[in-house]
Amino acid sequence: MSRHRINIVAFLLAIALSQHLIEPAYLGYLAVFAILSLRKVVEPGTLQWLVRPPSAWWLPFSIWLVFTAVITYLSEPQLRDVLRDLGVILAFFVGRHILFTRSDPIKQTLYALSDVSLLIVVVTLAAAFTAYISGAGAYEWRGEFIPPSHAWLPYLMVVNYVLVVTEKPRASIYIRRFALCIVGTLASLSRTDLVLEAFFLFILLARNLPLLLANRVVRLRILYSVSIAIFLLPSLLSLEVVQERISSGVGDQDSSVGWRLIENTSFIDLMLGAGPVQWLAGFGFGARIPLPPGILDFNDNTSIPHLHNSFLTIAVKFGLAGIVILLIYLARQWLHSHRPATSELKNLHAAGRWIVLFVLVKAVTLQGLTEWSHVLFLGLGCAFMVCVDRQRKGQRAFIISSRTIFR
Repeated sequence: MSRHRINIVAFLLAIALSQHLIEPAYLGYLAVFAILSLRKVVEPGTLQWLVRPPSAWWLPFSIWLVFTAVITYLSEPQLRDVLRDLGVILAFFVGRHILFTRSDPIKQTLYALSDVSLLIVVVTLAAAFTAYISGAGAYEWRGEFIPPSHAWLPYLMVVNYVLVVTEKPRASIYIRRFALCIVGTLASLSRTDLVLEAFFLFILLARNLPLLLANRVVRLRILYSVSIAIFLLPSLLSLEVVQERISSGVGDQDSSVGWRLIENTSFIDLMLGAGPVQWLAGFGFGARIPLPPGILDFNDNTSIPHLHNSFLTIAVKFGLAGIVILLIYLARQWLHSHRPATSELKNLHAAGRWIVLFVLVKAVTLQGLTEWSHVLFLGLGCAFMVCVDRQRKGQRAFIISSRTIFR
């Protein structure tokens, strides 16, 4: 196992552990970010990358950052809130420029992410089994037993699929890991992740059904999978905790829906009382959203730093300008991933697009653009989208078959 592969596995596992062992978890993130960044800086060729001329978009970004810093200073937020928001940008930078760089072996990066997926699935299944034995309800199941890192499984499922179509001799290994990612998501009772994975599977089948049915081995695997699903799904759906999770959000008394309604009401009240400067540039780093009178959050605070909808959070902190800058940047990365010059890496680029898409969907309901680990994968997805052919002399390019769904 290569050093690069070991480093990525250790890095992501350290982040996963910090979500459980350190309060607040961001302190653990910062420690791991610092260690990884220092290791990267001392590698040959990194200093040359750091001092290269900046790209054209750095000037408008720097102007926006300075203007936002002035607004932040005038708003006088708490230091902890400012550092938490700055950490989001740091997490993206680590995912985009540190976790995977031009000098890193692509295959080893994918192998490492696949290894992490297997470890997270094992921990998630063990936690789900413990929750079942304990008789936990849906909210305790997810809030107290299931590790937060289960939310990475949709991203890692995409990585495993890339390995399925590129590592033909070892495809069966990554097919199993691909399937285990789905099983782990089922055990986590995450409705958003299940929808994302179901959509991905639908696209797979829609684009490859004729090729799949033409292969006898694949036909048998599909038949076995469908048979197992038909056999197990009734028992799974009959579980009380699953029924509780399915019905969650349907009734008017659901606490999750009620809290999101409170968040949206707080956002509307704040923005209605804001001026044109706040609409354009937001309230700055560390801004908090006041809750309606008489309402407290779970820590008895009268205001909250983030909403479940990350786009609304960005609107509060950075205004319409922040949202526009984000979308323009992602659009540039997206368009770059379609350039003919990078056709040999077509599948890797498409995998990056899928990861970015998943993060943006999670941003609507699960703080996908404010929770540090999701933003880390957003940066990693962007790095995949703009990855070019092998940079080191004597190394072969990562050639990916074009006869796949990513064509």
